[in-house]
Amino acid sequence: AHRHKAWALAAVSREHAQRGATTLVVSGVLDPDQLDLYRRALAESDLALVRLTVNEAVLRRRMDSRGHYAEDWSGVLDDARRHEAAGHSLPVVRTDSGSPSEVARRVLDAARTLPVASCARADEPTPTTAIEVGRAVLITGSRVIGKSTISWLAFMMARQRKIPTAFVDLRQLGFHGRAGGPIDHALQAATTGALWRVFRARGNQLLLLNGTTDDPAQPKMYADHLDGTPMTTIRLTAAPSELTARARARSRGEMAPLAGDDIVGATDEYLQQTLNDALLAQESWSPANELVVDTTSLTATDTARMVLDLGNS
Repeated sequence: AHRHKAWALAAVSREHAQRGATTLVVSGVLDPDQLDLYRRALAESDLALVRLTVNEAVLRRRMDSRGHYAEDWSGVLDDARRHEAAGHSLPVVRTDSGSPSEVARRVLDAARTLPVASCARADEPTPTTAIEVGRAVLITGSRVIGKSTISWLAFMMARQRKIPTAFVDLRQLGFHGRAGGPIDHALQAATTGALWRVFRARGNQLLLLNGTTDDPAQPKMYADHLDGTPMTTIRLTAAPSELTARARARSRGEMAPLAGDDIVGATDEYLQQTLNDALLAQESWSPANELVVDTTSLTATDTARMVLDLGNS
């Protein structure tokens, strides 16, 4: 999986660079034994690796605060200790104190002072078997409908069914500029296509996409970048009362946590405006070449199962 991530990041980095990005900031867990692979896979870029660390007591509190969304604590602790023991000469930024913004500034300062290390680019591995065309499913709908939760549950179900599956949150591929900037479907579609080529070459047969679309031409844009892989678009809807309930639950932090979520802890005014926009988008939408699933009376698990079945039918 770590090698998979290295080549996926190289593909995404290339697409952003071609569109004028001069800095790409990526967070994630690396295998400390694979750092040389990352350096060689990303040899086209000036790669700066910065390691975050925190004492175990604070790490435990952060894990506990995630509630039932937390990973297995012992596994997280073992991984943290493995990174501490690796002894790599990476700059280290502690996250025990300071706001997230302050820590982010320290990370960027550390990255800027790193010398540029040159190395030969690794040869991208070639598939050992014939590449299947596969299938893709785009799960879309208005904001606060629950796309992220349902898409992730569908991904987990696909894994349980032993279907080699890749999952992509489209918005995370298109952050560009302050606060992520406006949604850039052209950028997101191009990076999705680059990722799918990496995923498909490594045996994945199903691609689950999660993201907002508000124009019939936008799903086609994504389909056009999948090199012939057929894509099914499924739009999630819900009654206004249910959409309102989900938005308020999310604002109280009762839904799956999303990094940088502007709904959690939002003011009543901001939440109402977001909800009004979502309702307007849902009411004004005229579906074209899409499957529509009314999730009003469905649990997230039931909806995910239906999405997965529809996408594979």
